[in-house]
Amino acid sequence: MVRRQNGAASNRTLIRLILLVIAVSTVRFILDHGRNLGQGPLLQLGIENSSSYSLRESLKLRFENLPLNNDRRIRPFILQNIIPRRRGGLKKQEIVLATHLSTLKFENLLTQLKYWNGPASVAIYISSIEDINRLVDFTEHNEQVLHETSIHLVLERTSELPYPFNMLRKLAMESIESDYFLALDVDFVPFPLNCHDQLLSTLSRISILNKEKTLFILPAFSVFPRKKEQYATADMFPLSKQHVVDLVAKKKMGQFRKSVYKPGHAATQYHIWLRNTNEDGDIYHVSVGLKQAEFFEPYVLGYKPGIPRYWEEFRGFGWDKISFFRECRAAGYRYAVLNEFYCVHLDHPLAERRAEEEIENEPLWTHFLNYTIHPIPIAQMLRFAFKFRNKNHFQLATRTTLELPSRISLKLFGKCWARAATGHG
Repeated sequence: MVRRQNGAASNRTLIRLILLVIAVSTVRFILDHGRNLGQGPLLQLGIENSSSYSLRESLKLRFENLPLNNDRRIRPFILQNIIPRRRGGLKKQEIVLATHLSTLKFENLLTQLKYWNGPASVAIYISSIEDINRLVDFTEHNEQVLHETSIHLVLERTSELPYPFNMLRKLAMESIESDYFLALDVDFVPFPLNCHDQLLSTLSRISILNKEKTLFILPAFSVFPRKKEQYATADMFPLSKQHVVDLVAKKKMGQFRKSVYKPGHAATQYHIWLRNTNEDGDIYHVSVGLKQAEFFEPYVLGYKPGIPRYWEEFRGFGWDKISFFRECRAAGYRYAVLNEFYCVHLDHPLAERRAEEEIENEPLWTHFLNYTIHPIPIAQMLRFAFKFRNKNHFQLATRTTLELPSRISLKLFGKCWARAATGHG
């Protein structure tokens, strides 16, 4: 009788914990996604849904109905899959490039897609009627190039708000239909040639691909411009790893912005990548210490299910991409570097307001550090709950998730997760 009562009590406790998880996840989802303040939900609007209007007219009508917005707190209007990928039915193991841009960087997008040569999810920022005209003209003139690309839009009528880096990155990532992503800004070109197919072949040999929390780094490089030229051009880019090694030896190429912001990519350990050959395997692991992690922001390939989402509040330059990798570290992700792959930066003038934007983002960074973790998907949390051997560990995890600053809650939650996964407790 006592055993039955104890068993019933344990079941009731577990049910209460599951209900708590569902409630917490639901509330966090509403808080995270309910900031539209009357601007409507994320919509899926393919070309075929524009009825009697052309794409240009449909977008203009939608844009003109938006209120003028210069308030960071008001979420822009999202149009997902406005131009769907013409090649449907992607396999789950497919790798999709996730990238983003303004309408002033379409030439960079064409260069990126040319060397990637695979499916892409592209988020584009629209803040004026001129942007709409440029977008439609671009898609009409490059229909064949874009046949494996899905396009999503962030729309807002504004003349003052900075570019919403993380919102666009998040939109591009969440719109991927497969399980694997390559996250690059549009100013970076992936190599070697035919990069997509070569990555697929390489990943088929990596046993830890979806079994461990690992992000795979493509080392980022800059090509130094010729004399009397301000920027390097795409025709100067090395098409193979051996070509990279040769250019670095001649001091014509190096780590991306090493002289300006070395900590951003230093943990990649470029000297190992440059030294390694095919015989050294497909990857090498790197250990990113706490101090290095404060500034580390590589370009990575990863397994999408369970990955943290970009924190949308950051606009303009400063702390935006770092925040994503900060959460990845707290969630237990590790890093490995792809031995035969890399990306090269398409040089461009620095934004005029870059310094101002970094100052504006400093309070947001403080806010981010005191922000509780993103909601974990309900199904994942349920599996998590059933793995616990000691309900006190689960109660600690949920309490820290709700109450403590992220620097503490993420660490404690990670410890509880690790203990649960191994069955210890």
